[in-house]
Amino acid sequence: MTETKKVNIELEVDTNVVNSGMNPYQNIIYLARAVDAWRIFPRLFLTVYIVLLYKVVIWFMALEAPNFEQSGLVSIVVGAGAAWFGLYTGSSKKIPDPTPQQMIVQSTPTEKTVSSSTGSDLPPPKRNR
Repeated sequence: MTETKKVNIELEVDTNVVNSGMNPYQNIIYLARAVDAWRIFPRLFLTVYIVLLYKVVIWFMALEAPNFEQSGLVSIVVGAGAAWFGLYTGSSKKIPDPTPQQMIVQSTPTEKTVSSSTGSDLPPPKRNR
């Protein structure tokens, strides 16, 4: 027969932050941030693609009678370039929205104030019938 035993355990946890000096990987973190900020890999890949595209186009233009498969290869390389360029331009860092304090603009005395109820001093548009 087994006996069950209840045991009370007291645990003391120290929640103080201990500063053990500089992170040993901090230089690697700085390097990673620099590589990310300079966008080295996307630019390198785009450069390699431009060289590949150039070589494929020169090869294709030198063919006597290109067939369907060869023209398909060229169209795939060009289409991949369009997709790659779209990814490259769409992956830029987004500028954060300004805070309300940054959006406050003080009016200068030379600015014209809008006094009409429609919010514009422009005449109504002319419609052609």
